[in-house]
Amino acid sequence: MLNRLDKLNLRRVWNKPIQLRIAVNSGKAFVGDVGSSQRVDYTVLGGTVNLASRIESMCPPGECVISDPTHQLIGDRYQKLFTPMGEREFKGIDRKVQVYSTSRRKTRQKQLMKTTETVDIEAVESSKVVS
Repeated sequence: MLNRLDKLNLRRVWNKPIQLRIAVNSGKAFVGDVGSSQRVDYTVLGGTVNLASRIESMCPPGECVISDPTHQLIGDRYQKLFTPMGEREFKGIDRKVQVYSTSRRKTRQKQLMKTTETVDIEAVESSKVVS
C-alpha cells in the first residue's frame, strides 16, 4: 500500500500528497457485530486492537510499524525489512513492547531525487528541441 501510494503521490494525482501510517499487532481480539436491534456495527475489540492503535500513533508518515508478536510471525524473509525501535511503554498496556519499523523515508527521498533529476533532464532536452 505504501509503495503504491508513493507512486500516486509522485504522479501528483491529488493537489497535496497523501500520507499513510500503518501499524500491525498480532493476537486475539473480539471480532463481530456489536450493537442493538436498531444499529449494528461490525467491529474489533480487545487489547490487541488497542495496542495496534497506540503503535500507530508513534508511526512516522509513510512507514509501517509492527509489534514483536507480529515480527515473530512474519518470518525471516520479511523481518529484514524492519529495524528495532526499542521497547516502548504505551498508555493502557501493562508491559513494555518491542516495536519495529520500516525505513522507507531514505528510499523515498532517493526516488524523489531521481524523479526530479529526470524531470530536469527532460526539460533541458525539450528546450533544446524548441530552440
